[in-house]
Amino acid sequence: MFKSLMLSLMLVLMISACGGGEEEQNATAKTVVQDMNTTDVTIVEETNITENVLDEDVNITAIIVEAETKTTETIVETEEIDESQTEKTIVQPAEQNTTQVETPVVETVEPVVTPQNEPLKINGYTLPPEPDPSINNATVLGVDSNDNGVRDDVEIWIYTTYTEPVERGLFMQSARAYQKVIEDPTQAKETTKYIDDSYSCEAYWTYHAKGNNESFSLNRYRDLEKEIGDVQFNTLERHIAYKRFNGEFSGEVFSSPSASKEKCEFDDNGILRP
Repeated sequence: MFKSLMLSLMLVLMISACGGGEEEQNATAKTVVQDMNTTDVTIVEETNITENVLDEDVNITAIIVEAETKTTETIVETEEIDESQTEKTIVQPAEQNTTQVETPVVETVEPVVTPQNEPLKINGYTLPPEPDPSINNATVLGVDSNDNGVRDDVEIWIYTTYTEPVERGLFMQSARAYQKVIEDPTQAKETTKYIDDSYSCEAYWTYHAKGNNESFSLNRYRDLEKEIGDVQFNTLERHIAYKRFNGEFSGEVFSSPSASKEKCEFDDNGILRP
């Protein structure tokens, strides 16, 4: 803007210094008006410019006033822009402070219980929660939170794998018997009765269920020990403990336990009795 002011003053001085006639001065005045238009200075009518050219002092004063007025307007616009930028600078930190205040609230929210740790209910029966593998597999007996003699992960596997109550009962009884015999393999002669009772119950549902008009019968070609073995003896220590139990009977001959429903340790819903 100052450059525009200087240009206008120089042109006015050129008009005053010109020695030509009135027509030449008028031509010079038109040039001033055109230059002023290019710099957005307020336009003065041509007749006024001619009169001002003849009076050097008046002409210069008029142009300076117009230029100063424009300069003042420009300063006002610049101040408005600066104020707008200042307001934005003030608002932004306020938003950041608000976010920082909300952070502790999020941290105090209690964790949601995941389905993995939430106990399952099947046909009204509440299963134990899935145990932590690192804790469950740290010992031979593992975790039995509901204290029914069956390891929690094995119990969950049985109820989520089989739907028939008798099947669940058979596997639950077998799982409890296996827990008893691997607890101390050297006591095999005393604990083998739990395995024998499990076999007797299994034999009833395999060979006598249909003859007694039971609603369920077990296929004679199924091997329940093989089905549950990979889950029940899922660590090296558990596998070795069961082998030691069987090793206590090395060289001895045994007859198969007789089939008997009375040896079954579960009710009609497949739930173990104490």
